[in-house]
Amino acid sequence: MKNLLPILLVFFSTYVEANIDFRNPIRNYINIKESWNIFYEEDMQKTDPELTKNSLIKLQDILKKVEKNLPKHSIKKLKRLKIFLLWGEKSPKGGLNSGMRYVRQGETITRLHYDARWENSIVIYSAENLMYLTEMWAKKAIVHELAHAWHIMHWPEKHRAIVTPWKHAKEKNLYRNVRDYKNRIKPEAYALKNNLEYFAELSAMYFVGGDYFPYERRKLTKYDPEGVKMVKELWNVR
Repeated sequence: MKNLLPILLVFFSTYVEANIDFRNPIRNYINIKESWNIFYEEDMQKTDPELTKNSLIKLQDILKKVEKNLPKHSIKKLKRLKIFLLWGEKSPKGGLNSGMRYVRQGETITRLHYDARWENSIVIYSAENLMYLTEMWAKKAIVHELAHAWHIMHWPEKHRAIVTPWKHAKEKNLYRNVRDYKNRIKPEAYALKNNLEYFAELSAMYFVGGDYFPYERRKLTKYDPEGVKMVKELWNVR
């Protein structure tokens, strides 16, 4: 099972997700609304209570750590999001073996395989996979999705303050042929995929760290000062 780790943060294509209908049959969720508004799959609780307990403990622990690293003024708004913790592939209703996703308001109107209750939420597709994540990967994944939410809550997709530094990073050949945490060369890091991923990846790297060079805030500031300026301005970091 540990061989899942290298792919656990690969964000699934629409095609792969569409092969799983998360809307039908209807899933039941159990809601625990404490610090964060978490929903977890009832079938998982009934069949594997130990996994349910441990994955919820881990998720809540990671959220506490993330909360300490993000700007305090952002937390109240981010806590308006729902967080769905799914069982994964073992669910009798179908599931994925890894991945997380931010689902924006109105998105389930066009993505008919999404549960309509997912709007304005972070979806964690596999509790089992969550248990294999290192702390670094888990924090990065959560902050990455929270950054997508922060982006869409406040600005259009192609917000100039994000698009411009992303284009400049591409022009400067930043995030190309960089080493990851396993010392492998990444020809093109995920930050270059588009402006949305650029903002999400740099936000994660700035606040909690990442899995490829420049890894953390200090090195990121030297490597991509324009990107750091974007992060600080849009998250209102003083």
